[in-house]
Amino acid sequence: PIPNNHVNNNFVNPTSPHSQEAITQQQQQQQQELLTPYVSMLHDSLLSFGALLNSELDAEMEARRRMQMAREEAFKRKSVTDYKVQVLRRRSDREKKVLQ
Repeated sequence: PIPNNHVNNNFVNPTSPHSQEAITQQQQQQQQELLTPYVSMLHDSLLSFGALLNSELDAEMEARRRMQMAREEAFKRKSVTDYKVQVLRRRSDREKKVLQ
């Protein structure tokens, strides 16, 4: 006998477009199509943000490098000045001794 739809309506052919699996796949595909542009925008934004962070980091590193070089230069100048002052003090001390 041919199954009566009214009696056997619990049975759904899995290949039918109305099966739960087919409906779920269709919903997932629709959601994916809706989300794709947003995901793409988010990806682009993250790439831009990453590039901005990298350039900020590069600028920070360059500023630190320059500060360190300036510190080293100042230290060298101070060392040279201190040395000259010591030499002049010794010379002046020797001259004082000679004069005494």
